[in-house]
Amino acid sequence: MEWKNTGADDDMHEEQHYTTLKSGASGILGEKSKLPLIIILVGVLFLVALFFILNPRPPRTAQPEADAIDARLALLERQINEIDRIKEKIVEMDARMAIDTASVMDIDKLVDAIQANAAALSRLDGKIGQMEKQLKKTAEKAQAPPAVSAPQKTAPSAPAQATAPVAAKPGDGLMYHTVQKGDTLYRLSVKYGISVPKLQELNNLGAETEIFPGQQVVVGPAKQ
Repeated sequence: MEWKNTGADDDMHEEQHYTTLKSGASGILGEKSKLPLIIILVGVLFLVALFFILNPRPPRTAQPEADAIDARLALLERQINEIDRIKEKIVEMDARMAIDTASVMDIDKLVDAIQANAAALSRLDGKIGQMEKQLKKTAEKAQAPPAVSAPQKTAPSAPAQATAPVAAKPGDGLMYHTVQKGDTLYRLSVKYGISVPKLQELNNLGAETEIFPGQQVVVGPAKQ
């Protein structure tokens, strides 16, 4: 029984020694296998460092400058919008001014018309005043007693001219009339009852021929 136990112990010691050797060999082999990985990591770190050296990071002021540019652009946009609103207000004011100008022109025309009417009324008042003065004078004349006028002397009328006697020339059987001032063929025709054409025929007178004072005119046949 003791011999068996001694053999088992020897086997255990041999197994532990083999395990120790195996673990040591595996550790050496593990370290050798990690060496290329370390070299690769160092190379990567070197490349990263080289990248940052060749491409430095932008300064920290870049972001504030971008913010400042954005702020300026926003301010410029607000100013442009404000300018547009001002332009719209100016256009509205121009339209209102045009309307106000037209209204002022209409008011000026109305004022001119009122002034013209006032001038016409003034002239009319002047004429009415003159008419009132004339009516007043006429009324005063009508109320005044009539002046006694001196009797007018009538000139004595001239004595009527006597009608020249009608004479008959012996032997011709005709009656003659001596023309006086104012005698006409028509008057003679009425006086002696004979037509004007007959008088013209008896005396050889034309239609336009006139008689004159002192002329002997045949007025008909001689009375028996």
